[in-house]
Amino acid sequence: EDKRRCVNKIINFMLARDADKVPAKRADISELLKRGTNGKALPAGVVTRLIEETKEKFEKVFGFELVEQNTDAISDVVLTQASQSQSRAASSKVYMLINALRPPPAEQGQQPPAEAMEEEEEEPGFKRKRAEMFELGAPSNPSPRFDLAMVLMGVVALHRYKIEEPVLWDKLRALGLAKGTENPVFGLPEKALAELCSQGYLHQKKSKDADNQVKVHYCLGLRAESEVGRREILAFVEYTFGEKMTAATKKALLDADGSDDEDEEPEAAAA
Repeated sequence: EDKRRCVNKIINFMLARDADKVPAKRADISELLKRGTNGKALPAGVVTRLIEETKEKFEKVFGFELVEQNTDAISDVVLTQASQSQSRAASSKVYMLINALRPPPAEQGQQPPAEAMEEEEEEPGFKRKRAEMFELGAPSNPSPRFDLAMVLMGVVALHRYKIEEPVLWDKLRALGLAKGTENPVFGLPEKALAELCSQGYLHQKKSKDADNQVKVHYCLGLRAESEVGRREILAFVEYTFGEKMTAATKKALLDADGSDDEDEEPEAAAA
């Protein structure tokens, strides 16, 4: 009975977090469970087992997958939303919900969509269906915000998963989205960008250059990697440009890790 109550508490907590697409820290889950034990923290092994049972129930009952990731890969935007009082060791893991359901292949008996996309062009309605499944942006009209997310993830992917902030804004201005100027569809671009970072679709990082100046760059977020995937992002880019990438270009983009020596945009994608 106690175990079932704990699992249900985690489920309710994760569903509430998922409403804003904000990852939950393991420390938050431990704190939640402590409230029902007179303030006594549960052993780490017990928390792990409860989370595992929660994962099972989410997939079987709700069609969600509870994904575990390390905070080292979380964007600075997401980290600032969490409590700063927890130790780094206690908050080394975060959890988020992604949709475990996937649209079926175009025909029964085909290979999974991620593999099929390499061989056949994706139908225009495929991404829109995913937008509705992910409920990205306003529930009443998710598609425009989803389209922006896919465009931004595509731009980041074409720069081998690491693009400096000024370059990203140059790309946005080319699309008619200028910083500080309200867009009738997406609203303020900087607000939309911050929202996509907090949801984990994009990933903001800060570093210092040789002159000790702070540089901001963007990568794919945890949710983009887990929920959308690199193959589908590249398929979206191919569909948008109406042109297939060479096998060598696609492999380079799938294998890129966003290191400093990979900042140049691939020639085949630069158009």
